[in-house]
Amino acid sequence: MDETEVDEEDFPLFAKQKELIDTLDCSTIEDIIKVARRDIQDPPSDNLFFEAFLYYYNYDAFLPEIGFKPPSTDQILFKLDLDFYNQLGEESAELPCKKAECDRGKIAMSLYCKVHHFEMVKNKQCPFNH
Repeated sequence: MDETEVDEEDFPLFAKQKELIDTLDCSTIEDIIKVARRDIQDPPSDNLFFEAFLYYYNYDAFLPEIGFKPPSTDQILFKLDLDFYNQLGEESAELPCKKAECDRGKIAMSLYCKVHHFEMVKNKQCPFNH
């Protein structure tokens, strides 16, 4: 078999026969090298190249710094919830939350305090200020 033969999707038959998978195209590899050199280390070490390639393959993003590990899904979701909660604003000292047995004040544009508004919108227990 000629190593230049390709299938109908332009995938090399040699690679298909050896059960190899398509990973990164040449343009992406060049970009990974440029970013590593420009943003992290010039000249880049072989270890940096390897880490940058693996990072791009795993996260579909350029490595921001040596040893960087992105936050977990749980950490990202917690941060999004916290940002939402913090954007709800101050609770009123004069107007009570509509939720029975709640002694907190309501927030602007809602009948509920921050905690109960969060729970209504997010449909889960609020992890903040209980």
